[in-house]
Amino acid sequence: EMVAAFILALGLLPFMVWPDWARSSLNVIGAVAVAGLLGLAGVASFRSQISALVRRVEEADLPPIVTRIAIWLRRAWLGVAALRTPGAAAGVAGWTVLIWALGASTNWLVGCALGLSGSVVMWCFVLLVLQVGVAVPSVPGKFGVFHYLTILALAPFGVPDETALAYALVLHVLVIGPIILGGLLLWPVVARTGVLQLRAEAES
Repeated sequence: EMVAAFILALGLLPFMVWPDWARSSLNVIGAVAVAGLLGLAGVASFRSQISALVRRVEEADLPPIVTRIAIWLRRAWLGVAALRTPGAAAGVAGWTVLIWALGASTNWLVGCALGLSGSVVMWCFVLLVLQVGVAVPSVPGKFGVFHYLTILALAPFGVPDETALAYALVLHVLVIGPIILGGLLLWPVVARTGVLQLRAEAES
């Protein structure tokens, strides 16, 4: 995600005047993207050693939490290893472009519904700021943070704060609302599964 955000930021850079806070954030995004790529390259280079280490941890008589972390690492390694296949890498890149395009389209459609005109650059910049900003852990549901970031993102394009806030409220309901609703609906199932797993571990 950070790599995609950095590429989008570089694409937007020549077409708008970036505020100072956005320029400083761009350096952070670039550093995270480069670190992520180097990490992926390192995992791909030492895939056999990492796989052997994770397997030893799984087979050893260690606390359940350590074994669970090892299983997660193994799954993550398998996912990274799959990216070494050109077809898989192309598929991930294609889906990433599609998802980001749908996100920008959502921003544009909400703006059209509220009578807020803007260029492709504006809607993509809003998407970029929100994607990077909400990635940092904050309050549940991103209440307040989401709206503040939206106001910041629209300010360079001359959108008044009150208009930007109204836009942020509608966009927040459409983007975060389904996630919260889905979590509430699935909470009983998740809670029951967790209880059953704890019982199985206690019995074993």
